[in-house]
Amino acid sequence: GDPRSTGYLTGRLEAYGEGGLRLAVRHAGRLDHGRDFYAPAVLQESGRALMWGWSWEARDRDSAERAGWAGVLTAPRVVDADPGDGSLRVAPAPELDLLRAAEPFVTAPDRTALPEAYDLTVTAREGTTVSLLRSASGAELTVRVDPAEGTVTLDRGGWPRTGAEGTAPVVVRVPPGAE
Repeated sequence: GDPRSTGYLTGRLEAYGEGGLRLAVRHAGRLDHGRDFYAPAVLQESGRALMWGWSWEARDRDSAERAGWAGVLTAPRVVDADPGDGSLRVAPAPELDLLRAAEPFVTAPDRTALPEAYDLTVTAREGTTVSLLRSASGAELTVRVDPAEGTVTLDRGGWPRTGAEGTAPVVVRVPPGAE
């Protein structure tokens, strides 16, 4: 895997030695499927835990210094362990729904201009590819959905970045029938 990815462990704390504790691990994996998530922080509230992470800076150092800022916190996520098998569950915080427009943005299958920020919903019964033109230079972001394989692939190869993060596609496995 990616040496810069952030992982997670779930399990049960057990007594160990004299007054010690150890984690009996039930599940382990990547905390985030993207290449730009690290240094997570968790806020424990009544009845839920909210997690944020830091996102890498994609601009070169000179550009970031001219702008006066670098990097960004991710959107908050609700995290918990599945009561059945103990695996990690992660979902966008419900408060994020308040940021969505009252009416969805709908486009025909041509190169219609996108707003600055948007949610992308792709519904597919068979392999489907959606390419989004991200700049006048022709840089694209491609999303491939393959229900038969149970994968969603985010390919930013047409939006190249320099540096150690590379441009390899990110493949996320999804359960059959997932939206």
